[in-house]
Amino acid sequence: MAKNEHLRSVFDWIQIQFDKTEFSPREIIEDILFLDYDLFIENKGSLKYYNYDSQLHHGNIRIYYGAKESSYMLVMSGQALEFFRDMVLDPNSLSERQFLNNLYYNYNQFSVRRIDIAIDDFNETPYFTPNQLLKDLSEETLYIWKKHLLQYLRR
Repeated sequence: MAKNEHLRSVFDWIQIQFDKTEFSPREIIEDILFLDYDLFIENKGSLKYYNYDSQLHHGNIRIYYGAKESSYMLVMSGQALEFFRDMVLDPNSLSERQFLNNLYYNYNQFSVRRIDIAIDDFNETPYFTPNQLLKDLSEETLYIWKKHLLQYLRR
């Protein structure tokens, strides 16, 4: 029987927008991410739906910016977040929640634009089955997800 103690929920994507008048890339990197600014490389880079034309990146951690935008956009993919957990949060005994609390308690001019959450299931027999998840979905609030799940189950 599958056990919920073999489940792990983690952030799988985080996207945070910072106002240029209140933040610099150095402040985002050093004071918010607790990383060394010199590790980041500057390149051209764009982000769909925005006018960013440049980026600073270290691995998959990216900070987009551009003259036509009034903000910086921090984007951390699942791989970036795994690195961030392993190299920054865990060694400092911090959780993802504490990372976000630091933002909310100490800063004002930012907006969390996207957070995706993943549930990793380490059970031999899955704790959640696709049919069980489908049964638990509300048609009104999760119609699109249900449609995609149905397509997946029909394959």
